[in-house]
Amino acid sequence: MPSPLPTLSEFLTHGLQPCSPTHPVPLDYTCCICTDSCLPHEPIVRPLTCSKCYFHRDCLESWLMSSAPNHFTCPLERTPLFRANTKPAYDAETETNSVGITTSQFHDLLFPSPSSIEEDREEEDDDNEEETIHTYQLPTGEMRIFLLTPSTPAEITTVFSARAMLEALEHEQYAASTPSEIIRAWHRARSFNLTLTTATTTTTASASPSANILQATLASLAESLVVSPPDSEAVWLDLAAVLSCLQRRFDRLRARYLHTVRRKVWLLVRALRARLRLVSAESGSAACGYVDEQIAEIEACMAAVGMGNEGMARYVLEDCERTMDVCERLEERFGRRNGQGRVV
Repeated sequence: MPSPLPTLSEFLTHGLQPCSPTHPVPLDYTCCICTDSCLPHEPIVRPLTCSKCYFHRDCLESWLMSSAPNHFTCPLERTPLFRANTKPAYDAETETNSVGITTSQFHDLLFPSPSSIEEDREEEDDDNEEETIHTYQLPTGEMRIFLLTPSTPAEITTVFSARAMLEALEHEQYAASTPSEIIRAWHRARSFNLTLTTATTTTTASASPSANILQATLASLAESLVVSPPDSEAVWLDLAAVLSCLQRRFDRLRARYLHTVRRKVWLLVRALRARLRLVSAESGSAACGYVDEQIAEIEACMAAVGMGNEGMARYVLEDCERTMDVCERLEERFGRRNGQGRVV
């Protein structure tokens, strides 16, 4: 009878084997989560239940704690790693703080309806109740931010919206398993327009794609922190920590997208050069010179900017794909194709 799966905390504590000189990472191994190389000096781990799966520890923990439906399985082999129901669940209706107030009641406190305001006026102990809520220490820094910071409903909504948007981006990208899916996931997220109210740049944020909205939201909130910091130093530190965490998560998603684009472009350029040699041998067409110039321009672009800019990376990839289309048309016109669709 197979032994029962561990809980998530048990798996993170006892179910991972750190790589070391005695347990090295295979040469040129790539983490399938971030699609980046696993280098010897990096914190690399292997699930004990898997024989050949290696991941960056941060990448694996992000996957296991994500909202993906199969987050409890190995990203590569899809074998279960821990019991699916052991991840801490978040329930907005039932989660309570140390005062015993649910998150939905927090929302009512922050955004009271006209009827509730009228009822509160009739309550004689209204002031005492508010004092009690502000006196107790709340379990997380984020809840303390929302209760103690003199923020407007729009600013609080901005923080919630930025977090929700980031989680949607993470779920979409980490659910992807191939370079093309990762790139499509990023562009789908960018094309999905959301209306947000930010502290300073409402019009710009509302008209931008969601990835730009998130970046503008983070920048706007960070700027408002500097211009008008909260009265409480503890709240200021909590809010700064939340924004820093959101920014790091967003930067990791952007880096994974750019790394995927770089690898795909290099592979396309290599394939283009090989196919161009075959077409040139068959046709000697002047059009091949155009394709060769396009390839040289793509390589020069990549060398100049390093593909670190999202807009430039997207432009280079599109240019590369257009050049591939031209090469395929040349093959159809001048090449003699066999059963496998290759020029012979």
